[in-house]
Amino acid sequence: MNILAVGCHADDIAIGCGGTLARYVRAGHRVYGMTLTDSETHFASRNIHRSREQAHAEECAAAGIIGYEMVDCREVQCVVGELHYSVEMMRYLEQFLFARDIGVVLTHWRNDLNMDHQECYRLVSTAARHVGSLFTFRANWYSNAASTLSENVFSDISETVEIKRAALNAFQSEIGNRGAEWLHSFIEYNRILGGWHGTGFVEPFECVRLKLEV
Repeated sequence: MNILAVGCHADDIAIGCGGTLARYVRAGHRVYGMTLTDSETHFASRNIHRSREQAHAEECAAAGIIGYEMVDCREVQCVVGELHYSVEMMRYLEQFLFARDIGVVLTHWRNDLNMDHQECYRLVSTAARHVGSLFTFRANWYSNAASTLSENVFSDISETVEIKRAALNAFQSEIGNRGAEWLHSFIEYNRILGGWHGTGFVEPFECVRLKLEV
């Protein structure tokens, strides 16, 4: 099976589905990761800065730890905050999905308050309209009380959580900007969900579409 995870920023894939991708890799599936912005960030009010070179190097390291093949799409990447639905970007994604015979896609939740994430969902869900299974993940803690993520699919990552933790540690620029506790709050949430489900660690997803294999 061929799987594609699509994020907006360099750390989104590791945060949202790093443990699950590691499980797919261990099971022998072909796994790809694609990031749609250059991930360069400058937020002077909070003294948050990251260059595109830092982001790319850290993402390469994280991809190597998890084991997925990082798609080099820098020629079509947007500037952070400027991602928007376009036919050109949608076709780029669509062609990749057909060329690699992708059967499962994972991407951002549709109602995330980060506008890049919302546009990513629009692009991916349209491009992947012929793909059998589509799941969305959480990559930050911002939410709208009137529209929350419906976590209805759960992946047991107990055996791969340390791979996810190591991948998150690759993002030293984010750890410097936000603190290690921010990145690892997602693993703590995985632990809490694991307790609810009677296991160690769980990654949650919202199922948009599922193709049942018999």
